[in-house]
Amino acid sequence: MSAPTSKDLSEHLSRRLANLEIDDHQIADLTKRLQVEGLRIGRLDICSMGICVDYLARPDVDWKTVLTRPGLRHVEIFPYGIIEPERLHVRLSFDARRGASFTR
Repeated sequence: MSAPTSKDLSEHLSRRLANLEIDDHQIADLTKRLQVEGLRIGRLDICSMGICVDYLARPDVDWKTVLTRPGLRHVEIFPYGIIEPERLHVRLSFDARRGASFTR
């Protein structure tokens, strides 16, 4: 599976977050924050923190870049398992509430 483009991700976010009344500027900003170098997006969903994204990663990812993302609220990192032990399942939760500031 290839990485989604900014346009694909922005369209998907617009549909998923429509009921939260987030404007286009915030969607564009959130799109930039969700695309993390070295992480491949596997799943995107609404969660109690705002928006949760499941990524697949290798252990050699620059974690400083990942963990300092603006609006990051929660991080979970798990080994992917026996099938691909060198991969990690990374779930990042970002604040996407109505009226939330998307910058630090």
